[in-house]
Amino acid sequence: MFHAAVLDARTDDRLSRAVTMVTKLIGMMPRKSSPNIPALSHPFAVLALVVEAGGDADQQVAAVLHDVLEDYGTLYSAARMATEFGPDVLALVRAASDCEISPESPHKRPWQERKEAYVASLDTKSAYQLLVVAADKVHNLSTLLAELAQNPSAWNMYKGGRNGTQWYYTQVIQAIAHKRPDCPLVGRLMPMLEQLNRY
Repeated sequence: MFHAAVLDARTDDRLSRAVTMVTKLIGMMPRKSSPNIPALSHPFAVLALVVEAGGDADQQVAAVLHDVLEDYGTLYSAARMATEFGPDVLALVRAASDCEISPESPHKRPWQERKEAYVASLDTKSAYQLLVVAADKVHNLSTLLAELAQNPSAWNMYKGGRNGTQWYYTQVIQAIAHKRPDCPLVGRLMPMLEQLNRY
């Protein structure tokens, strides 16, 4: 499965186009929660995790694009994504997004409201869609845990704080484990969640 996924990417130029587009879109901006880390590290890390888990070409492209609509939708629209990368990629990106911004609606709803709505939507997401979600959470959690190990007050950089962040990751990871128990990333997420909840 892993080898088939790699060959898919090599015969599909959407992946290279997605990497180029995201590189231009994000540039050298820092991660919101980790100002010392370039934001570009995140989509590339999520891509690597999806490839290693056997993700197909659509999942790989979606891994690179998964934050675009919720963070850069004022510059790059859902309609453009569907045209340039296909409706299946758009569906995967939307499954990994808790909101979409646009020039007409550039502001996100409050954090708690968005996360509660996303958690409530998890039952509607397919096992196929949850691979990209799982990869996103693995990298986000690894970053958060590294920050907490160095500085316990790192919780203050997260809008949900300690309690909200722990609640959110617990809900999402439990949903992934229920629908994708065979996903190799679940084996990484569960101990990371236990570690998170000990802080």
